Amino acid sequence: MLDSNSKELFQLLIYFDDLSNIDKIKLVISLIEDSGFNLEIEKVILYYLKKVLSMLDDNYNKSLTNLTRNKILIFFLAKYMEFSKEDKKHFLIEVLFNIYSTNFGNIWN
Repeated sequence: MLDSNSKELFQLLIYFDDLSNIDKIKLVISLIEDSGFNLEIEKVILYYLKKVLSMLDDNYNKSLTNLTRNKILIFFLAKYMEFSKEDKKHFLIEVLFNIYSTNFGNIWN
């Protein structure tokens, strides 16, 4: 974890660890799409996150992802919105690293 993370950010990252892999990816996709950072790398990251999500969740491509049905993800979005721009960047870095380091099993075969 980044040394400069705030206490609130650190706490939210602890909660993030308890989410299912599918919920982690759905949340990060939503955060990146709404981040406003508008980096070219975001398109690449979103492509691969959506690809992994479609492999993990059979229903992903069949319906719109509506985070409002999941109260825990709404909690994360609300807390994220309270962060400063710097904390938002740190949170995205941390959760992307978390997903990157996750073993999703044998989804690539």
